[in-house]
Order: sequence, then structure tokens, then C-alpha cells
Amino acid sequence: MAIVAASDLMALAALQAIRDAGLKPGRDVAVVGFDDLEAAALAHPPLTTIRQDRKELGTVAATRAVELIEAPGVGPRAIILPVEVVVRASSS
Repeated sequence: MAIVAASDLMALAALQAIRDAGLKPGRDVAVVGFDDLEAAALAHPPLTTIRQDRKELGTVAATRAVELIEAPGVGPRAIILPVEVVVRASSS
């Protein structure tokens, strides 16, 4: 069984809920978060997560916002930024 959470904060809460249910996170239930917050590495067990380049994400968001201001009629476009899986004990 596995939980893939939309954020590390939700994944950290899932780790606690798994322990509260008498199960062992990482052994009985794998947990993966998203964001790679500093707390993810310090969790018990350390949280597997998806890391994204926050600086690049902010740059793309700001650039896109300016583009939309300058040309409001332009529709949305897909932008794909790379991510990295950081494997830690919560999913081993």
C-alpha cells in the first residue's frame, strides 16, 4: 500500500496517521510527498519526496504573469519543469 501526497506537509501528516493506526511507515505503507521541504529529511522515517526547482518555478510564473499582462488575449500554454525523486526511508 502507498500514499502519494500532494505536498510534504500532507505526507508528514500521513506518516503520523499511519503510526497512530499501529502501522510502520515505510514498511507497512509507503509514503511520498512533494516539495522537498527541510522537514522531509528530518521526519521519522525520512520522507521520500519529489523535488522541484523553486527558483525556476518562480521565474516561470513571473515571466508568464508579465506575458499575460502584456497580451491578455493569449491563451494558456503547457510548461513542464523537471523534477527529481528523492528516495528516503518512507518508501523503501
